[in-house]
Amino acid sequence: MLKFFRKYNKIILVVGGCLLMVAFLIQGTLDQLITPPPPVVGQLDGRDVTANDTREAALRLQLIDQLPVVSQMTAMMIGRDELKWFLIQQDAQRMGLSASRAQVQGVLEVVGIGDRELGLITQRLGATPDMVRAVVHDFIVADNYRELVLGLKHIPVTEKLRYFIAAQQLFQQGNPQGFVLASLIEGSQRLSEPVIAHYLQEQGATVSGQLISISADRYAADVPEPTEAKLQELFDQYRNDLPGQSEPYGFGYRTPNRVKLEYLAVSIGAAMKAVDVEEADAIAFYDQNKERFGDDPYASVREQIIARLKRDKAEALTQRIIRTAQSMLFAQARSLPEKSGYRVIGDDFTPTALRVVADELENEFGVRPEVYNFTEEWTAVSDLSTLPLLGGAQIINRPGVTLGQYVMSALEMGESDDEQVQALRPLRLQVGMSSQPLVTPAGLGGARLLFRLTAAEPTRAPQSLAQVREQVASDARREAAYLRLLQGREQWLTKALDQGLEAAAEEAGTVVMALPPTPRRNRTAEGALQPPLIVGVGRSEALVEAMFDTAVAAATDGSIAAAPADQRTGEAAVDAELALVVYQLDDYLPMTRTQFDRAARDVWLTPMINQTLLTAEGEDAMSFDAIARRVDFVRESVGEEGEPTLQPDAAGGL
Repeated sequence: MLKFFRKYNKIILVVGGCLLMVAFLIQGTLDQLITPPPPVVGQLDGRDVTANDTREAALRLQLIDQLPVVSQMTAMMIGRDELKWFLIQQDAQRMGLSASRAQVQGVLEVVGIGDRELGLITQRLGATPDMVRAVVHDFIVADNYRELVLGLKHIPVTEKLRYFIAAQQLFQQGNPQGFVLASLIEGSQRLSEPVIAHYLQEQGATVSGQLISISADRYAADVPEPTEAKLQELFDQYRNDLPGQSEPYGFGYRTPNRVKLEYLAVSIGAAMKAVDVEEADAIAFYDQNKERFGDDPYASVREQIIARLKRDKAEALTQRIIRTAQSMLFAQARSLPEKSGYRVIGDDFTPTALRVVADELENEFGVRPEVYNFTEEWTAVSDLSTLPLLGGAQIINRPGVTLGQYVMSALEMGESDDEQVQALRPLRLQVGMSSQPLVTPAGLGGARLLFRLTAAEPTRAPQSLAQVREQVASDARREAAYLRLLQGREQWLTKALDQGLEAAAEEAGTVVMALPPTPRRNRTAEGALQPPLIVGVGRSEALVEAMFDTAVAAATDGSIAAAPADQRTGEAAVDAELALVVYQLDDYLPMTRTQFDRAARDVWLTPMINQTLLTAEGEDAMSFDAIARRVDFVRESVGEEGEPTLQPDAAGGL
């Protein structure tokens, strides 16, 4: 046998090699026949985009999810749609956008990813460091792309990341200045001086004078009873709206999320009356903290130290009192059975009255907690912030969580899409049981509180007209009276001009109200713009627009002092209040140059103008449809016969 192989080894090698080559080619052909090509999801500039392309984009987004801050900024500013992400990268590449290795490293350093963290990420996901750097490169490119297509001023992405981190810290502290940094992250338009000047002049000018508000109630007795058809029409139109949230009149028959509750509150002031500071303790504090006081002798800082120690003791006492109250209330319910972490409370269970708890706490600690009772009437969850002390309280060690979010996590409120509410579910809030201890900010006294829900109902729409007939009928009469009022708006304006506002007010059963210098818009704590609140009227864009139109038309050299009364007088319908306002302006003050210069330096300015312009322009240039049109992407879908057909992602095109 060995002789045979030695004699014919060359022939065997040649034949064997040929056979292996044939087998390889056949296997490749079989693989092609057995494994179908990836599905085509669309066409990009005439070439196929397959599921493999979107799968690759999805994997890159999964890597981005592992990068702190980067993942949040990606979701907030660019989105998480893998097909959109793929199109952004393709369009950015077409535009020649890129990022250097130094920029990539800068991003990793800002978000705290060094070699060790990079190793953990790659080990967890089975990736390589270069793959992580590649997705950071994509992130930088996408951010630059966003700036370019939106026409925003360029801000290095590392600066945006620092703004984002600082904004998160401010939000956690409940500091509204976080919105300033958040607006910087969003970017601002490259604004010309005429645009800035127009915007500031619109917001900086003021009007003042007098006005009267004529209510539709004046005509209520003159309107007939509404028909059944009218009642049904209003019910069908507003059954799913909350009161005050529909256009134009604020009608709404949906019950809001609402609760009944009671609570205990122990203020720092009350606790300070029950504590004392020993002189020895004050001296010991001084000796242990001399670096704080420098060369100041003990005598000069004694009162300061005693006040500090007294407040510290008072805070500790309020904490002990509320914790004791919580233990007392939980002890009573300890024998109740549990289900899914909640107590099963039967009809025979009567929780200890908070007044009784307050009595026992006073006996033990010498401080009587205040008892607040809101169990007779429903309180909308949106109105909880108006409750004394409790309205401004937060769960201890959970900054940023509002009282409303905590209440919405209660068992009886059902499921919620709010992630913050979902995160509070483990606290197991329910009707009849004590809440977690809460505390008000130091600026509101630092009081400690404990509340108990006595009833809770999630929002719901009425099932039939009969359930809210009385309210619907009242609204129908008010609407009819308002329309009657508006029919006579010219007569009321004429009366004000001929006889004066006082005479018109007397006939309307109202009073003349002063209109202090009022701008067209006021800025909220979050930086948004809204019509100013006018005492006796409310917020009305229609009214302020009418007053400024009157002022501008009557102004001569920036003043209305010389204009006759008929040019300074006007009226406007305020739908939300079902009222007609007649006004007479005395003064109009355009923005001065000093005011303009000061406002132009405001950090809020360009983000606000940017938001106004984006709202006015309509479609977002970073929307999927807008990107698809720019790259000529056409999505493939399935037709009626099951055959793939190409469909446009936006209006126009194929």
